Amino acid sequence: MSGESERTLNLLRDERGVALLVCLLVMAILTVVVLEFHYEVQVDAALTGNSFLALEAEYAARSGVAFCMAMLKEDAANDLELSKDLRTDSLTEEWVLGLEPIQVARGIVTARIFDEDGKLNINRVVSTERDKKDEKEARDQLKRLFAELAILDNADPDERIIFVRDWIDADSVTRHDAEEDYYRNLPVPYVCKNSWLDSIEELALIKGFTREIVFGQRTWTETEFFTEELIEPGLADYLTVFGSGEGRVNINTASEPVIRAVFGKNAAIAGTIVSGRQTAPFASMADLKQRVPAVISMKQIGKSLAFRSNCFSIVSEGVVHGMRVTIETVVRRRVPGDADGVRNISFETLAWKVTR
Repeated sequence: MSGESERTLNLLRDERGVALLVCLLVMAILTVVVLEFHYEVQVDAALTGNSFLALEAEYAARSGVAFCMAMLKEDAANDLELSKDLRTDSLTEEWVLGLEPIQVARGIVTARIFDEDGKLNINRVVSTERDKKDEKEARDQLKRLFAELAILDNADPDERIIFVRDWIDADSVTRHDAEEDYYRNLPVPYVCKNSWLDSIEELALIKGFTREIVFGQRTWTETEFFTEELIEPGLADYLTVFGSGEGRVNINTASEPVIRAVFGKNAAIAGTIVSGRQTAPFASMADLKQRVPAVISMKQIGKSLAFRSNCFSIVSEGVVHGMRVTIETVVRRRVPGDADGVRNISFETLAWKVTR
């Protein structure tokens, strides 16, 4: 009897050991499941929080865009109330300052406005018109600009212009090994567009150009609220795809290299114009000829000049708890021809880009 009792006790001990092992295994599995669930909840909560922060930052950036458009509208309205014929846009006006860093709800917003009509329109190097005179003028202006910019490393301006023309023109005729075959045989191939550029960023896709050439050299400095960007000018500071289709450049806002490119052999006039507009913006060709007499002998130059602007780019940045969203947009300001239409000043959005 004692032997049977001992065997029974041993069986009970074995069953208890197995039960203990099963309980430990179940607890281990439950612990892993709970920890995994907890981790997923934390990840989902962080993603949701970041999504809300990104949304807040985007709407903060949108408020910066709205503020800049309001500034441009007010500027045009003030000019219309004074005189529709003498309306000008210059670098002495308030919109040039943009929006300095300001607290909006839980975020910080900063915004800047740039005049696209103060730049050369690169799309004009190819014209659909039978009259090629304007196309040649655009090529000559671009050649003069390329020739003086150090960022191009003294490259042949004519060669770079040919690359641009091959990218834009509708045919597949290769002028300098920069047509369809060249782009398709690159390590990362893509097609030649054979149409006008839709953004200045596209210029970096063309043979002979890089992002550094287009946007310049950049350094970044962390400040308390936002990242300050210090830029060595690139082609984007002088060229546009949104400016005047007729090639008119606002000499009240254009940089000195652009003005020199427009005036060509009379490039020395650019310095006189830049210093003169600091006193007061040029209001018309008559005003320009009176204050800069050397322009009088330049009969055709009036077709390349403007004294007011309609196309502007806006860069607005919103920051909420470290989440940064930048909006880059290009708008065309539509200004009525009389003071009675001040309320009808409107904007057309030509481009819109959000970067998170």
